[in-house]
Amino acid sequence: MDATTLDSYYSLLDVEKEHRDGDWKDAFLTLLPDLPVAYSLNLDDSAYVGGHPCLLVYGPQYQELPFDEHEVVSSDFAALLEIALTNQLGVILNPGSDQRADWIFRCGDIECFLFTGKPYVHEPTFHYRNGSANGETAHVSDERQIESGALFELHPLQEFVTEATVQNLFACFSEFGFSDVALAIQVPVDPAASENDLSLVATIAVDDFSSVEEAQACVAQLTWLMPSHVTILMYQAMDEDLAEAIFSSGTTCAAISVRVVDGLSGHFYQESGPSKEGTDWRVSLRIGSDEEQFVRVRSYNETTNGKSSEQISRAIECFVVDELRNGTDFSALPAEALVLPPRYLS
Repeated sequence: MDATTLDSYYSLLDVEKEHRDGDWKDAFLTLLPDLPVAYSLNLDDSAYVGGHPCLLVYGPQYQELPFDEHEVVSSDFAALLEIALTNQLGVILNPGSDQRADWIFRCGDIECFLFTGKPYVHEPTFHYRNGSANGETAHVSDERQIESGALFELHPLQEFVTEATVQNLFACFSEFGFSDVALAIQVPVDPAASENDLSLVATIAVDDFSSVEEAQACVAQLTWLMPSHVTILMYQAMDEDLAEAIFSSGTTCAAISVRVVDGLSGHFYQESGPSKEGTDWRVSLRIGSDEEQFVRVRSYNETTNGKSSEQISRAIECFVVDELRNGTDFSALPAEALVLPPRYLS
């Protein structure tokens, strides 16, 4: 970022938050992609929006950062957004001690920012620490809105969101136990309809969940992942015709099966320092119709103490799925075990 642009950034920050109008918003967001920032991947427990974790990100005006020196990552803002989107995180830019920030990006806002190239998201939510984000339009519907293709058309996800978000959406359904899923964007046929009259629809309905509360939790996660101008539409029940339409016109994902099989406990050598107690876990992995393969994941007792076997297995399975989403080819990895990052059990 050149000196002139940086001066513009500082000038915008001098405007009191109460006086930041639409013109301020557009000018500020236009500057962001090249902004040099610093952050830590160790998430702050207080940095949540609507119950979802966010990265605390600091612009160049900060001389001191609330991180240990070895934790600090320096980057430009655009590269940071890619990391946050892949990991389903929000971003809190320039957080203050009063739990106010210069801007808060939901994960779906980041998707919109990266996919459209337009510096526009919904109005900022200045407060965080489990605060709610604006623009959440999720709801459960028991009405059929697709009637013989007369009112809406169904399109694949890739026409509207990045591949990272496509993978995040399927990972969300996988976390709730669904693997055979198709997703589509429902678009009005009427040319006079607003470009924001879009809905995400799936072949999974409310009745497929163990409870309405579980369905609502899934919708809340989908809402976090999608741009705020896309409604999350979940039907009460799914009939064969509608499911077939979504499967034929939408996007499908190969079913992923991840299961912890067994583990071997012991003391494990460390290149620096004494050995550590832990467990080498054997994890079964199957993608679609591919042959079953086994992955080794190691957890250390210092991380797993106080956690139940179910919590540890769940953390390992989530870790393996995340590695898949990030492009890891387990068949090409060396024989040694992957180490389970502590954040999966935090």
